[in-house]
Amino acid sequence: MKTRKRLITFMMTCIGAWVTAGTAHADPPDSSAQRHERADSCPHTAHRRAKADSLSRHHQHAAVSEGRDAREGSDSTDGSDGSDSSDNTDGSERAGAVFGILASAIQCSLEETCKTPCEQLEEAMKAESGEAPWGGVGCYDGEVLICVFPENFVEEHDDEEGADIAKKCIQVHEDTHGHQCKCDKNGKGLKTPQNNLKSDAHEGAALGAEIECYTASSCAGAEDPEACQIVLDAFKTDACSQYEARMSKKHTKC
Repeated sequence: MKTRKRLITFMMTCIGAWVTAGTAHADPPDSSAQRHERADSCPHTAHRRAKADSLSRHHQHAAVSEGRDAREGSDSTDGSDGSDSSDNTDGSERAGAVFGILASAIQCSLEETCKTPCEQLEEAMKAESGEAPWGGVGCYDGEVLICVFPENFVEEHDDEEGADIAKKCIQVHEDTHGHQCKCDKNGKGLKTPQNNLKSDAHEGAALGAEIECYTASSCAGAEDPEACQIVLDAFKTDACSQYEARMSKKHTKC
């Protein structure tokens, strides 16, 4: 009785594996697209995706070759007319496709955790200051990297249109730093700018641009102008205070 149950379990497992392989073979483009979509969510993992795909192709080719060798060996020994050759090839390709998908997943899991350059910059800034940054500028692979982190300065109760103005003006602040930033063109990965963007002169210029952005913005057409203005005024006041502390004088727009 136990032997019979084990046999049934084994048969069901084989059937399940065959169905999985058939599904993977029947629509491999979708499987590939899903793997690429996950990798593309992190724009600096092309090397990892290429290695995974190369490994997948290698094992698919090996599986097909193994199936072909097995089929030819069978033909030479049993006198078969080769009528089952397509079935054998399909089975090998299905197994190769399944193995390729698994190989890609394993390859990605062995690499570093996928983080965007801005996520890496935010993490580095938090480690340095102990505070959640509103935005930041750094160098990534020799190029200027400009990031804004709205989740760190927009509160849940803030008026949406007022928050949009804040995001826009913080972006102007960081864009100003971006123009100031100097990067080593041969740098690899996330690097600190070669010049000090935290100097009073550089920070004063960025705060000044941010203040002028708030001054030029209006809540007149907002759905709730009063709530929008409260948010706008709060961010402008904060920028004006920082500017005065840095430059020892008030900004002309404050």
